Amino acid sequence: MKNRILLENYYLPGELEVRLAQFIDFYNTRRYHESLGNLTPADIYFGRGSTILARRQKIKQQTIQLRRRLHQQAVASTPTRWLISLFFTVALCRKWSDEVQRRTGWNGSSHNGLQPRV
Repeated sequence: MKNRILLENYYLPGELEVRLAQFIDFYNTRRYHESLGNLTPADIYFGRGSTILARRQKIKQQTIQLRRRLHQQAVASTPTRWLISLFFTVALCRKWSDEVQRRTGWNGSSHNGLQPRV
C-alpha cells in the first residue's frame, strides 16, 4: 500500500481518504491472494470460497479431458507422422555415417582409432 499511496501527491485530506478507500476495496474484493487459495478476502469472508474452488476444479477437469481427447484424435488421425519423422531421422543418421566413412575411412568397428576400409 505504501508504494501505491506514497507515489502520488494528495493536497487535500479528502483525496487521500478516497484513494485509501479505493485501495482497500481493490485489496479486499478484486486482488487474489495466493495464501487464500487464489481467492479474494471477500470471497472467504462471505463464504464463496468453497464454491469458487469447486467450480475451478470442475473447469480444470473438463479442460484436461478436452486436451486428452484432442490429443488422442490428433494421434489417431495421423498415425504415421511419427514413423515418417523416425524414418527421416534414421535416414539422415545413415547418410551422415556413410559420409563419415567416405571421408575418413572409418568403418565403426575399431575401438582404438581409424581403420582404412579394405
